[in-house]
Order: sequence, then C-alpha cells, then structure tokens
Amino acid sequence: MRRAPAISALLALLGGATAGYAQDAAPRPRSLELSASGLMLGGVDFGNRNATLTANDPGNPDFILFATSSKIKPGAGLDARLTFNVTRTFGLEGVVTWTRQTAETEVTSDAEEVPNTTVTEDLSTYFFEGAAVLHLRGLTFAHGRGMPFIFGGGGYLRQLDGDSILVDTGSVFHAGGGVKYFFSSRTSGFIRGIGVRADGRYYLRSGGLELEREKTRRPTWGIAGGLVVRF
Repeated sequence: MRRAPAISALLALLGGATAGYAQDAAPRPRSLELSASGLMLGGVDFGNRNATLTANDPGNPDFILFATSSKIKPGAGLDARLTFNVTRTFGLEGVVTWTRQTAETEVTSDAEEVPNTTVTEDLSTYFFEGAAVLHLRGLTFAHGRGMPFIFGGGGYLRQLDGDSILVDTGSVFHAGGGVKYFFSSRTSGFIRGIGVRADGRYYLRSGGLELEREKTRRPTWGIAGGLVVRF
C-alpha cells in the first residue's frame, strides 16, 4: 500500500529521517513560527468593600449594610502566537489569547440578617498583544534540540460577559520565560521543525472588569504549553 505524500512527509519530519535533518533549536533568520497552546490564566482579587449608610452624627461611624468580597477566578483558554524570527536570537510575536473566567462577588454580614450569598458572572477575556522574544542560544540543551527564551510585550484587553452584551476594555502588559524543544528539525522543506513550547508569564492589567473609578494596574499570572511549528 502506497502512503499519501503528505503522510510520508510528516512521518519523515517527525522521525528526522531526511537528508536535511539538523538538531538545532535556534531559528534561522527571517523565518516564521506558529504556536498554539493551552493557557491557564490567574485570577484578579478586587478586595473587600462595605456598603454603608452615612450617619447624621459626625461622631458616629457609618452604618454597615453588608460587606462584599469580589474577584475574577482563574480560568483556562487558548494562546496563539505567530513569531517572525528577525535573527537567530531576536524575534517579534503577534499574540491572541482567549480565556474563560468567572467573576464572583460574595455578599456577607447583611444588617437584616439575610443569608450570605455569592453572585457569579461568566467572562470571556481576550488579550491582543505584540511581543519581543529573545532566544538564549548559549543555554541550549538536549544536544541543541532545546532552548530557553525570554519575552515581553503588551497590548489590548477586552472582556465580555457571558451573553456578550457588556464589554469592558483596557490594556495589558506581560513578561516571562520558557523553553522550546524541537523533536524534529531540518534545513529544507516547507515545515522546518515541529516541537513543543512551554512558558510562564507575569501580567499587569489595567481596565477591563473593574470596581474602581480610576484604572488600577492589577497583577496576575499565566502558564501555557503546546505545539510549535517552524517554517
């Protein structure tokens, strides 16, 4: 039985059984990489607030009607990156991430002794970013197949409620580091390498779903891992 040309080419690439095979995680200049990863995005804590009535007597404290504690919980989503490797060391990335999260507010200490309750709302969180990546070529491992990198960038934040009716926007910045490991790479052909990418990020976000009148930069984190294809 003859194998289809596409299947044969893929098997040859995965096994490295080609004449142009090379063990090198560093990209060639002016090349492209496409990565698709699963993403775990951390939550945001908005802290505690009290709903109060102002007392008529300045000497008396305000009367507390109830207390609230609000946060956005961690969620899972997808991360897609298109990287243009300017040199073997430096590259530029276009980034789109989507994460499904939940906004949660706990209402407690009601003055009329109403039972404690929790109000939730589904959120879709989108980041549209540009980033720079620096490949640490001096720290390659696994006979050149693996290579660490650092990266950072920023862009646009957009959050929608579960019905996609309410929209909140803002900005986001991130920095992080990770590793790429190519289990197959070669010096010729349309697909030059297939491997995995894993990284961790630190985010600073401003705007989006927010309880403050003024935008406040709030930290969170992200962990991603998935497939990377080099062209």
